[in-house]
Amino acid sequence: MLGPSVSTIDLLVERKSSKELVWTRRGTQNPEWINAQVTINLEEMTRVIFTGQRNSNSEGFLALDDITVSNGACKKQSVCGFDSGWCGFEKDVGHVGQWSRERGTKDNMDHTYGTENGYYMTVLKSNSEQLEVAQLLSPNFNSPVEMCARFWYRLPAGASNMLSVHVRSSELGKALWQRSGAPSSDWEVAAVTVFWPTKFKVVFRASHEAGMNSTVQLDDFSVTEGACNPMANCDFESGPCNWLNMPTEDGHSWVLAKGGFHGPPADHTIESPEGHFLLSLSPHTTGRSVAQIASEWIQLKDAPACLALWYHMDSGEPGTLRVLIRSDLPEDEVIFQINSSSGHKWKSFSQSLKQSKPFWLLIEAETNKGGFFAIDDISLTPGPCQVNETISMFEGCTFENDTCGWEDVSVGQGQWERGRNATGNAGPSVDHTLGTALGWYVSVIPYNGDHISPAALKSPVMKQASAACTLNFYYNMYGEELKVLLSESSRTTVLWWQSGSGADSWQVGEVTVGRRRQDFTVLFEATRAFVKPGHVAVDDINFTSCNLPEPQPVCHENMFTCNNSVCVEKNRVCDFTDDCGDWTDESNCEQQGVTERCSFEQGLCSWTESNLDEPGARWTRRKGQDAWPEAGPPRDHTLNNAAGNYITPGTHLTERGQIVEILSKTLLPSRNCTIRFFYYSLQDATGKLSTRSRMFRSGTDDIVLWLRTTLHSYNWQRADVIFSSSVKCKIVFRYELGTGNTGHVALDDVSFSKECAFDPHNSPLPDTSPTSASPTTPATSSAPTSPCQDNEFFCWRSAGEMCILSMLKCDYRLDCPKGEDEDGCGRLHVIATVFLFLLITIGCCISSNGKQQLRCCCQAFPSVRCCSRKVYDSGALPLVVPDMLTHTRPSHVAGPCTFERDQCGWTDLGQSQRTWRRQKAGGSAWPPTDHTTHTGFYMSVNSSQASVPSEARLQSSRLPPSSPYCQIMFHFHISAECAGSLRVLTRHAGGSEAILWSRSRNTVPHWMPESLPLGPHLLSYEVMFSSWNNGTRGDTAAATDACVVAVDDISFLNCHQSFRPPALSVFGCAFEEGLCVWTQGADDQLDWLTRSGPTDTPNTGPAGDHTTGKGNYIYIEGSLPSAKSDVAQLKSALLPPAVQQGYCLMFWYHMFGATVGSLRLFLLTAESMEKTLVWQKSGNQGDEWHVAQSHVTLQRVHQVIVEASVGGEAGDIAIDDISLLPGACPASDVCDFEEGSCNWQQQSDDDANWIRHSSATPNPNTGPDNDHTTNTPVGHYYYLPSSNQDISRQTASMLSPVYPPEKGACVQMWYHMYGKGVGTLNVYQQSEDGVRALIFSQAGDQRSLWRFAQAALQPRVQPYRLVVEGVKAGPTQEGDVAFDDVHVSDAKCPPHDACDFELNMCSWSNVGEGVDQNDWLRGRGASPNPNTGPDMDHTTNVPYGYYLYVDSSVGQWGDASFLISDVLQPATRGHCLTFWYHMFGPDVGTLRVYINDRKTHDSGNEEGIQKWVEIGNKGDKWLKASVFVEHHSAFWYVFVYQRGEIAGGDVALDDITVLRGPCYTEPTVDPVDNNTDMLSLGLAVGLTVLAGVAILIFLIRLNLKHCAKSGSSGTSNNVLGQNSVFDLFDCRINGTEDGSVSNMSFFNNLYNGSPSATNTDSSRA
Repeated sequence: MLGPSVSTIDLLVERKSSKELVWTRRGTQNPEWINAQVTINLEEMTRVIFTGQRNSNSEGFLALDDITVSNGACKKQSVCGFDSGWCGFEKDVGHVGQWSRERGTKDNMDHTYGTENGYYMTVLKSNSEQLEVAQLLSPNFNSPVEMCARFWYRLPAGASNMLSVHVRSSELGKALWQRSGAPSSDWEVAAVTVFWPTKFKVVFRASHEAGMNSTVQLDDFSVTEGACNPMANCDFESGPCNWLNMPTEDGHSWVLAKGGFHGPPADHTIESPEGHFLLSLSPHTTGRSVAQIASEWIQLKDAPACLALWYHMDSGEPGTLRVLIRSDLPEDEVIFQINSSSGHKWKSFSQSLKQSKPFWLLIEAETNKGGFFAIDDISLTPGPCQVNETISMFEGCTFENDTCGWEDVSVGQGQWERGRNATGNAGPSVDHTLGTALGWYVSVIPYNGDHISPAALKSPVMKQASAACTLNFYYNMYGEELKVLLSESSRTTVLWWQSGSGADSWQVGEVTVGRRRQDFTVLFEATRAFVKPGHVAVDDINFTSCNLPEPQPVCHENMFTCNNSVCVEKNRVCDFTDDCGDWTDESNCEQQGVTERCSFEQGLCSWTESNLDEPGARWTRRKGQDAWPEAGPPRDHTLNNAAGNYITPGTHLTERGQIVEILSKTLLPSRNCTIRFFYYSLQDATGKLSTRSRMFRSGTDDIVLWLRTTLHSYNWQRADVIFSSSVKCKIVFRYELGTGNTGHVALDDVSFSKECAFDPHNSPLPDTSPTSASPTTPATSSAPTSPCQDNEFFCWRSAGEMCILSMLKCDYRLDCPKGEDEDGCGRLHVIATVFLFLLITIGCCISSNGKQQLRCCCQAFPSVRCCSRKVYDSGALPLVVPDMLTHTRPSHVAGPCTFERDQCGWTDLGQSQRTWRRQKAGGSAWPPTDHTTHTGFYMSVNSSQASVPSEARLQSSRLPPSSPYCQIMFHFHISAECAGSLRVLTRHAGGSEAILWSRSRNTVPHWMPESLPLGPHLLSYEVMFSSWNNGTRGDTAAATDACVVAVDDISFLNCHQSFRPPALSVFGCAFEEGLCVWTQGADDQLDWLTRSGPTDTPNTGPAGDHTTGKGNYIYIEGSLPSAKSDVAQLKSALLPPAVQQGYCLMFWYHMFGATVGSLRLFLLTAESMEKTLVWQKSGNQGDEWHVAQSHVTLQRVHQVIVEASVGGEAGDIAIDDISLLPGACPASDVCDFEEGSCNWQQQSDDDANWIRHSSATPNPNTGPDNDHTTNTPVGHYYYLPSSNQDISRQTASMLSPVYPPEKGACVQMWYHMYGKGVGTLNVYQQSEDGVRALIFSQAGDQRSLWRFAQAALQPRVQPYRLVVEGVKAGPTQEGDVAFDDVHVSDAKCPPHDACDFELNMCSWSNVGEGVDQNDWLRGRGASPNPNTGPDMDHTTNVPYGYYLYVDSSVGQWGDASFLISDVLQPATRGHCLTFWYHMFGPDVGTLRVYINDRKTHDSGNEEGIQKWVEIGNKGDKWLKASVFVEHHSAFWYVFVYQRGEIAGGDVALDDITVLRGPCYTEPTVDPVDNNTDMLSLGLAVGLTVLAGVAILIFLIRLNLKHCAKSGSSGTSNNVLGQNSVFDLFDCRINGTEDGSVSNMSFFNNLYNGSPSATNTDSSRA
């Protein structure tokens, strides 16, 4: 029933003597099929009659479908209409008044049926003269989340009549909803949110006034999970909410409509034609017509409140739109009226309401002929309307300084509060940002709220999020529940949820926010039971990729150009995702050639059930608001909210292995057809979701195109599947039930590319596959007479007389159904691969009874997804498909040539006595097994009898031109060194050759896989395997007679020239299910290993993965059998040229340990095989995951290679979460100058310019060779060049962007000052009025390495800049100065001359470059690993404080670990080095302090001159040491630890300070004699202390008088009210006047966590 003027549908029962109206509906309803159930008395019934009525003004339609009749009363109803009983409700007999179930009457129709046939609940009338109270109790509810109770009611006239809703557990709670006053003219609707932590009932409490004939009535009660929408709030995506059409004389109705339905082209909420709104269409009459719609009854708790809505009016003369308030006053109050067009766009109206009495809102449209009105996004929010509301740009927060605009909006028994170092149930003991007790987070604490509801933390208002917008955060939850919600307009959508976690540790959370067009906020909701142990905390909230894409001057020809000049990949056009940001990529899809697409918003489109489904099972269309949390995700992908539709496998699958399918229309033979869809997969690890190509109705020859790999994600995941077929087929989505409960599995937004051709008649598929010839029959001997033309090839093995063009033979593609066009081409085709794969794996992966047989299968097909180490070691036996058959390798695989039947066209060239032969495995053959089946064939060449150098070549047949993405894949074996080397070469059409790959080391396992880029070939070419032997047999040959090189399973991937690579996102990997599309390198010494949890070697490697802390990562093992300098490579598939914006390659790495090697990132071009280093790190990087990112702009097909090398036994290196994202890398707080200047500017009036540069500077013996960020020649930094024309004291300045006064407490940067003529580097803080304050300075040669610097920012009230100034020393070519990686941090930094290692290593660094054997590591006492230092640091004296230590279990006796300082300039009074050290354990070794200078160092002495030494065990305690140094040239300190003979023990350093001037030693106190009079000693000490206190008080008062005289007339109350520290020595108040920085530093001032302690000088006491 839909339309502006729809009449009625009636259901009548005809009996022998009468007709009875049993059910009726009048007026427009929701635009969907609505299920109605009516219980009918069959007594004397002769027939059932449906009647539809219309009058002369009716507009719209009435429709019926699927009428069924069953015995008994209707039962399965989500709404209790009381028509079949009390639905579990019961009367509360403790009150005089009573509820009763009554049947409708002529004057009191029920609401469910709208007739006298239905029932409702009402309060019984009595003769009492007293006010009576009746309570109706619902059944018990026990829900962990809030629920929305919705009901219909009628309230009679009478001031004392009242209806209220309560929750009762042990006792009756406060009224959650209450209605009295004005009587109801008809049934009214209400909704109220109910919740209680334990079992509860919903109570309807009615008061009945004595003497009244009518009482309160109640009908149609329902409960849904999730809180109700606030009163009057509605975005109309899920229906009209509680807004009801009001009947008007000769009027019409508001209709729930979508874009293009005779109204605006799109709604306002999601700005999409798929979105809903209210529409008033003028009926086709000549007169005036009025439509009214009314809200539910509203009682403002807090006045004023802001009413806001959006309206759209026809451009003609639509009439008049009014918003009115109706209460108990005689007339309605008009608060808004307009009768002019809105100008083809949505406009907003807002008004502050101050009503103290209950009221209704009415929206009235008075239309003329042909006009329309539309209404959307009605909201009523507490507080007055804001004139200019501030919109935040995706505000994250670390909570270190404040809550960044996030606010607690709780009204229940808990609230969010910023805190730290909590105990018990208040929160975790450490935060995530700093990982210490000093860091801040937000957690839930008890609060005396008015409601039982979750604690809510609300973000600032944000707007216009991109489709890729992602929220990242960390949570620490112990035994509680946490949800992330998004509030947009009137709708709140669940994004993420977690409950019952038992791990008291920080976990990572990530969820896609998705495209948001309107203002929205994010909420963290936590439910806590404060009577039991547990806590909930959140930290480090961050939004990424949320800004809309930037417009571009011009788009590449392979890109789609949006109306707003944004460039979008063409495979993302018409995929139901607004990538443009203005919807133009989703408009006019038929013109784009995309005709087959389904969002499931209107139904299943052309998708149908399968004949193979389990009985009763079918894919079911659902909405998130109805399905979540039991049967589906909380939101769809199309609308990105709970009102959108998707499909799920349903609930009828009960046993493992049962399937349910959904089938597409029939496709005609197609090439490069792409299916795009989105799937949701959460907590469904054992089920199988796949996409298949079906050629026969039986499904026996299905080809699996895609198999779900992401098993646990709160996000909708995109999949692109490319396939080709030469016969008709259907696409099938199949779900197979696994063990355990089904999680959330869903599909949405399926679309086919324009290359997909559909059968207009949707012809059925044939029932069975025709019988074909044996696949083992050689093509050359069994081919029948060809019926084809001369330029055609006969598909002789396929059914029928099928001919294809001759040019299609050997083109890497399936053209004949049986693949005979690829016979003898150096490879088999994909169909042969499927057949062979099934032969091997059906008996191996599916029906295997043990791990050994499965391991055999996995050695045959290592790319099979079940063959990850984790799967087959656990005995899991899933149904599997090779990677080559998944969406990343669609039908573009030709291979492998297994050599089982013949040599597939590979031939030996016969150039030497050694020849390649087809060899059968077994017997005396070596290797003893082939790679394919372990008992089959391979190609090998034996060099055991070789006495002279020789080469044997195995050559393919001539191969056709190939795509730039063409790769060759093969397995190889080299038995021993005597076998020589194996090379892969290509020979071009002109005869030239190129070596692609070479390997001479033996293969430790029998077979190793390799994949190599072949690159584009415009003409035909050949591939050759070359076995080279120099004629030396060696001892191995004599002993085993096995000097063999062998190859097997050769295949070609993505070689057809039409191949197009999938989206970049496909190449990402979290390593949860193996290596994804990444492969191990074969010309290295090590393999990357998959791991969950810590590695086996203590004091190295991560404690868990980066993704969740509990998942998988990959790493290299540094300990035996690995050897130093061994390398492991990880290689991507071939990637397309970067588009104009490039892409961001991002991954997380962990490099922690005393002997960590290096990690490098290379780009390898496919055509020229040019390898470029783009990023690297070496040595220990701390015990944490770091992010690495590189903006790739390479305009050629290329491959990414991640390479790790072993540095020593404690040198595990791990990586995780590789992602490739379109566009530049997201901006960070660190300016690394990789993408430009970061808005840093040259000062125009100085003497020279800083230059942005990469690689080494031009001058010799000065400047860096690499930048600091990537540590490669391609990275960028700024440097100040030196020349012989320089003049002493010339300056060059770089100015940072302007920072707001509240931003920053510490500036950190890396600088490079190397060369004999280096001048000075200064960093200033410059105020808005140009005043500069020096905060850091360094001069002279600092050696050839990047140095770390950090400086505290001074207090300020104005915006400020940073100024980096280089001061030249004079004419020289050895004076280059550089800086990189500038970071303004909100965390405080220690004083320049002191380091407590709480934040970092300050300016102290490991020496590296092979000088020593081990690194100093930064750690803390809370570490679970052995030999990591003492239990407490010295600074804070708690287990979570940091210090530096040496892993004394690593290395050999005498191995050294160097720690070096900055280079210090000579001082007239010398320097004092003070530090605390800890040496505990037997034979713990030796700790020394040296000083070194350039002259000594250049002579080859790395240590320098020894100044201090300690040897052996000093006890389990911290000891203080001071070293005074007078040196007449620039020098640096060196700490050197040498390991003792016995491994183990604690060696650590903390609180190192370097001050100018002599060291002041503390006076020693002689031990007290046992015979001393202790009383006399006590009196002496007491009198001394008392005298000291008296003198101190006298000095303070004297100084105060002096300051009062010399200062101003007085300090204002405003100044005294500031956070100030009074200085006894110079009469200044810190914060009102800047003074010189004192070297007197009290360490714990750094950790004053009070919010009022910000912006103070941390070096002043």
